[in-house]
Amino acid sequence: MVLCISSSRIVILDVATDPVAVKHELITRRRPLRAAIRDDGSLIAVLSSTHRVHIYKLSDDEAKHIRVITLDDAPRYIKFSPSGSVLALAFEDSIEVYAVAEEALSTDRRAVRCHRVDALS
Repeated sequence: MVLCISSSRIVILDVATDPVAVKHELITRRRPLRAAIRDDGSLIAVLSSTHRVHIYKLSDDEAKHIRVITLDDAPRYIKFSPSGSVLALAFEDSIEVYAVAEEALSTDRRAVRCHRVDALS
């Protein structure tokens, strides 16, 4: 899967098919700043210009909004863990991780102070 963002759209391409196919196309109300996709393409996280991360569960038919995470600042990077159960956010001086399951509580998160992060993997 390849995740593409523009000022008003999010497009998910399935590059494993021949020809390459548009798997999902989402129209956003707020300008997306960053986005991440789970390795299997079943979840996406979209950081909006209002410093909120919206989590969507993707199926063949729809994109279902399952969670929103409200932040104080916009992170430099966002990335799902390999299993997709945790979302990591890298800020100028910290890293935060959030559980992203539908039943996760807002307190299911951890943070650590650190020097500037240049990448998440």
